[in-house]
Amino acid sequence: MIAEGLSDASVPVLMMDIKGDLSGIAAAGTSNAKIEERYQKIGGTWTPSAYPVELLSLSHEKGARLRATVSEFGPVLLSKILELNDTQAGLVAMIFKYCDDNKLPLLDLKDFKKVLQFVSDEGKKELKKTMARYPPPPPERSCGK
Repeated sequence: MIAEGLSDASVPVLMMDIKGDLSGIAAAGTSNAKIEERYQKIGGTWTPSAYPVELLSLSHEKGARLRATVSEFGPVLLSKILELNDTQAGLVAMIFKYCDDNKLPLLDLKDFKKVLQFVSDEGKKELKKTMARYPPPPPERSCGK
């Protein structure tokens, strides 16, 4: 409703639609008995309407192709997309930090793969030395302790 109100006021809205349930605002809905009954109870009228929508896509699905670098995703989002566990996500964060410190661009997954191969082989000692400069995070504490 907020997006529809903003669109009615000519304010562009950017919304993330991961499951595809927001894309329905591109087409006018159809009325039914439940909708009519609900609007009669609240004293209003419902008029189906469509809103201007431009779909963006990171994949090869329908929509304008949105391009983003691996660096723009960041370690947290990349780890979530790849469904990594905490240990793997920690390694991804270390790789991002290493690349930032050494001004190594992570433009695409090929760059990320090359850095991952480097730090798991001949760059292992260098990564370990670099990460030793950073203190470990404090242990998590539960409430009441």
